[in-house]
Amino acid sequence: MKNVEIEKEDKTHKTTEKVKLYKIRWFMLLLYFLNCVISLMQWIEYSIISDVIVKYYNVSYKVSNWTSMIYLFLYVVFLLPGNFILEKFGLGAAINLGAVGTCLGAWIKVFSVEPDKFWVLMLGQSIVAASQVFFLGTSAHVAAEWFGCNEVSFACSVGAAGIQVGVAIGFVVTPIVVKSNNNLSNIKADLLLLSVGVAMICSLITFLTLLAFRNKPLLPPSQAQLLKKVGYASTSIFTTLKELLVNRNFVILAIVYGIDIGISYSMAMLLNEIILTYYPNAFEDAGRIGLIIILTGIITSILFGIILDKFKLYKITILVVQLGCIGTIIFFSLSLTCNIITVYFSAGLLGMCIYGVLPVGFEVAAEITYPVPEGISSGLLNIFAQILGILTTYLYSILFYHIGVVWASAITAIIFLIGFIMLIAIPFELKRQKANSTWVRSLQVRLLCANVEEILSYRMESNIQALTNNNNKEIVVKVTKVYKRRWLMLFLYFVSTIICSMQWSQYSSIANVISNYYDVSYNAVNWTSMIFLLIYIPLMFPVSYILEILGLRYGILSALFLTCASCWLKVIAVSPEKFWLVLFSQSIGAAAMPLVLSALTLLSAEWFDLNQISTASSIGVFAYQIGCGTGFIVPTFAVSQISERNTFEHNFYIMLLSIAVFSTVYLAIFFLFFENKPPLPPSEAKLKSKEGTQNLADFWVLILTLIKNRSYVMVLLVCGISNGISTSIDTLLNQIMVPYYKDAAVEAGRIAFVTYGSAAIGPIVSGLILDKFNRYRFTFITTFLLFLLLLLVFTFTFNQGILCLYITLSTLGFFAAAIELLSLETAIEITFPIPESISSGIIFGVFQAFSVGFIYCYSWIFYNFGEFSSNLSLCIFGLIAFIMTLTIKFQCHRQNTRSVVV
Repeated sequence: MKNVEIEKEDKTHKTTEKVKLYKIRWFMLLLYFLNCVISLMQWIEYSIISDVIVKYYNVSYKVSNWTSMIYLFLYVVFLLPGNFILEKFGLGAAINLGAVGTCLGAWIKVFSVEPDKFWVLMLGQSIVAASQVFFLGTSAHVAAEWFGCNEVSFACSVGAAGIQVGVAIGFVVTPIVVKSNNNLSNIKADLLLLSVGVAMICSLITFLTLLAFRNKPLLPPSQAQLLKKVGYASTSIFTTLKELLVNRNFVILAIVYGIDIGISYSMAMLLNEIILTYYPNAFEDAGRIGLIIILTGIITSILFGIILDKFKLYKITILVVQLGCIGTIIFFSLSLTCNIITVYFSAGLLGMCIYGVLPVGFEVAAEITYPVPEGISSGLLNIFAQILGILTTYLYSILFYHIGVVWASAITAIIFLIGFIMLIAIPFELKRQKANSTWVRSLQVRLLCANVEEILSYRMESNIQALTNNNNKEIVVKVTKVYKRRWLMLFLYFVSTIICSMQWSQYSSIANVISNYYDVSYNAVNWTSMIFLLIYIPLMFPVSYILEILGLRYGILSALFLTCASCWLKVIAVSPEKFWLVLFSQSIGAAAMPLVLSALTLLSAEWFDLNQISTASSIGVFAYQIGCGTGFIVPTFAVSQISERNTFEHNFYIMLLSIAVFSTVYLAIFFLFFENKPPLPPSEAKLKSKEGTQNLADFWVLILTLIKNRSYVMVLLVCGISNGISTSIDTLLNQIMVPYYKDAAVEAGRIAFVTYGSAAIGPIVSGLILDKFNRYRFTFITTFLLFLLLLLVFTFTFNQGILCLYITLSTLGFFAAAIELLSLETAIEITFPIPESISSGIIFGVFQAFSVGFIYCYSWIFYNFGEFSSNLSLCIFGLIAFIMTLTIKFQCHRQNTRSVVV
């Protein structure tokens, strides 16, 4: 509701207050974002090239570290003056002053490019550091002043992302511009180029800010902001600070937030030294790894903002982030002894968690301290971060220099764990959300009095299904409801699917290395993947029955338990004579796959209404593609290029151990938060399906009904052929590339990752199309036709260059994955009201059965006649399947359950 009125009476007169969202709010957010970027870019600007600074200015590493630590120190000093300016003169004055200070400091540093002018550099850094007080803690304030209650977390996360983007640019740009060499003249030229470039960009941003940034909108953007305006008495900043410091919940949050951000500061400032200790020639890699940390942090910051706006799951979100920090800091430290590609991967995971704390911390603080101004609460959070940042930087550096990064990170993980325990003790009272909901409820009462009939009609249409019994003419009222936490359930299923499906290709993606290490044939290695396909077939029907009896929660829990057991057995199997244990552990992991895959459509039907059910299913298929792609790419980057046996064994062990630990931690998270089904069904279709199956005791009657359905059988054949084609190519890609391309193992892994990346998008797109237009026949036939054409292109261009292979296989993967989703949704529509877990379970079983057959046929043709003949045979099968799609009768029984409400 973008423009509504509140009437407020006092003793003398009546006034009318309004709330309104202005389009210019996005430009204000952009200006704030740019100022955060250019300010925080200069924080890490010199410490990321500390070896160059030490050499050029002839100072110690500790002195060089102060180019960054001065930011932390001066934030503490200038926080109170900065908050006074913010509260006294407003947001516009504060941001403008910060922009001017940043620009001035940048130009001063232009004059520091002489070996004896380090003091000038520190002066410029100090001015920029003092100015950052107007940016670092004000994202929540900007969001509250300009954005509505359903946008405020997202806007805050964008502001926090600006901080991280700035740090990311500092990480990556500085090492590129300033090269490490022994020629001081070259270093001087590089430093001058860097300083002038930064100063000129600062000048442009400052000009735009002074010209356009406004203090606040004419009308407040949200009910919470309006109530604060009319109901919160202004107090002195010292009184407000006293209120916050005696607020037990806020103090606990501030300590944990300070620890988390302080540790992230430590990692950022010491990253150059950490990387160069283990990889002496990886000067530019340090910058790139820092960039990866920040970029993943940016993505998750915005993602967490969206999650908070959508679901209001403040406590769950911050606890999950804290748990992630524990696991990823350990994984990062262990990965330093492996291939540097593994460090890139672990650093990305670390960034996702350690920087995800930023927006979540700001928003939780704003909620539990409302109506205290956001600028003060977030500023105080940052004071804790700066103080603890200085302490943790010194502590971590001492530990790093004396006992090594592994033990330093272990102690850091213990500190994270203490923070997690402290957070559990906080009662998360969402005061700001209550203010919004109280206002909305009062408005609804007035609207209800004004138009009772309209409101009742709306409520009836959205929440009540009246079903008429044709036999006795009685009207039975059934209630349906869609719960917000359905997205949390889908997310938990999403991660579960990734964990289970990534096990499939862990060995076959690096078949050449595994074959050498275990001294087995390629066929034996292929069985580590094919066992997944083979075991699915006999478990197809039992799993469907188990899901119907046990339900979603215990079905997926069983899958995760089996996967965890498989992961730990694979850790034990890292020994050349234990290939039998590899196959045994893969068999256990394979038994988990039918449970998790068959649960997809059941979860969509249990939790989502008909307008979102295809999208929900597509996200589940997306998770399967992501999991398979991860299974291809992680082993490829972690161990595929290692020829020395002991090194390979060590790195492979670390990789499998990390996966096992993560799987075990996630099993506990899933157990705590996943629900079997909502109290009320989400749709009329689920309600009817539930009633229609209560009296069907014979499970095999349902199976027989499905087999007799001609259209369903055709869908099975079509999707089986398409999946068999794509699985054959994926499984044997490493082997068919070897005769044509150098580094086939590495390229095959990368192509598989790109393919599964595009495949992850295919189901999402097709799911959105189905939910929007409900055109099942047209979408299915068109998608399969494009799949067939791309298969022909792949066949005739396979040996025409690696780029061509990347393009054709990535687009082929997109449409192959889309067909999987379309097959599932079409099958459920034409077989409704038969339970979704049964119809979809059979489809996944057919996937595996056809995949086994196709892999054997494809490999036999390839070894005997070459890759062209084998690919051409796939095209022939694809053509047959396309003809079959034209014979399917697309009857949407589930969609037809939508009824007019009486």
